[in-house]
Amino acid sequence: MNGTSAEEKQELSAAWHPVITTAKAGAINRILGIVVRLITIPLLINYLGTERYGIWITFASFSAYIMILDFGVSMSLVNRLTSCYTANDRDGADVCISCSLIFLGIVAFCCLLASLMLVPAIDWGATLKLSTSLVAIQASSSLKIILLLFFLQLPLTVILKAPYAMQIGWLSEMYQLAGVVTSLIGTVIGIYAGAGLPVLVFFLACAQPLAGCGLLAQLILTGKLSLFIPSFQDFTRHVRSLRGGSFDFMLMQTATMLMYSLQFTVLAIYRGVEEVAQFSLITQVLIVLQVPFTVMHHPMWTRMSQLAYTGDFARIKKMIIKYLGYACCYSLAATCFILFLVNPILPFVLHKPIFFSFGLRMGFAITCTLGLIAGGGCGSVLLALNLSRPVALLALGQLIIFLGCVFSFVPEFGAVAMISSVSVTYILVIPVGYLLIRNRLWRDSLPTGT
Repeated sequence: MNGTSAEEKQELSAAWHPVITTAKAGAINRILGIVVRLITIPLLINYLGTERYGIWITFASFSAYIMILDFGVSMSLVNRLTSCYTANDRDGADVCISCSLIFLGIVAFCCLLASLMLVPAIDWGATLKLSTSLVAIQASSSLKIILLLFFLQLPLTVILKAPYAMQIGWLSEMYQLAGVVTSLIGTVIGIYAGAGLPVLVFFLACAQPLAGCGLLAQLILTGKLSLFIPSFQDFTRHVRSLRGGSFDFMLMQTATMLMYSLQFTVLAIYRGVEEVAQFSLITQVLIVLQVPFTVMHHPMWTRMSQLAYTGDFARIKKMIIKYLGYACCYSLAATCFILFLVNPILPFVLHKPIFFSFGLRMGFAITCTLGLIAGGGCGSVLLALNLSRPVALLALGQLIIFLGCVFSFVPEFGAVAMISSVSVTYILVIPVGYLLIRNRLWRDSLPTGT
């Protein structure tokens, strides 16, 4: 009995080992990200002012719109690459990565040209309710720089995801860490040198593109990745294959990205960039509080995908139970922090008087709890179990509900209505996600002939 128990613990430990290793690297990355925010946000708010800081936050959310243009290729690639590396099919993995890079590079280049022609045609002063024409000119220049960096980031997303499928996700996390450090150094130097908004935007937005370029170079130099230019016939065949299998991922990614980016865009249009600045500050608190769990989602997805590939559903069940136990306990502490400690602590950190209403804090507390239980963790399990179609339909349903709530209530109630709309979408996930996971694990773990 004791031997069986010890063996089960050893198996569970083995299942979690690559997840924990990557999560540790991710935790270091996120902790440094927290430190960076603690340094840069007060500096930016006091240097730029609330209005120009709100411009940066609004434009930064545009990255989500751009990431939609990968058509779900990078997400669908995770399961496919995991299968290739599990089966020791290095050539198949290299083909998928090479074709994905070329395809997304072409998409990024074409869309960048179109965007750069469109930006000057929009009156950003009127659209974002800016105070002066000078601020509007700075906003237009900053947006061009952001678009250049974000479109460069689009194909590199494939490279940043590949190490997770190789079960060395810590490598991707470390390069992202290096990108964050470089971004921090550039931002601080820019502020003390008296740089304008466009220069600061360059340093703030360069972290991910730098990380992707550095990681690509290392994977090639160490022989873990071999890129090549395929023939036109091979390229089109593989792209059709990738896109054919990625429609569900495209749908869920589009819905998820829109639900995130529209929070800032809609607030900016209806309430102005200053309310966006305040909303983004408490959003940063939410992101920081969720770090201990968000660092596990990607490695947990790829590890469970491996276990599902080998039919080891018993260990998947144990991993889910363990995750839920920790998430429920942690969410209680996170909720208390948002409700009772945000208002006393944030003004001290920012060196600036700021107050968040109880309604806004309650909305973020509920969203934090639901996000830990029904957000990325649930999504990681569903994707690992190859339930991409139900997840895509669920994400589409969330988007429809979100849009209905946002355009009905945000014009009048602002930020409180926005975060409440996010909470409502999470409530939809819990019962549906539970049924999907339960049915899949029960069905696939039944003995043959039952």
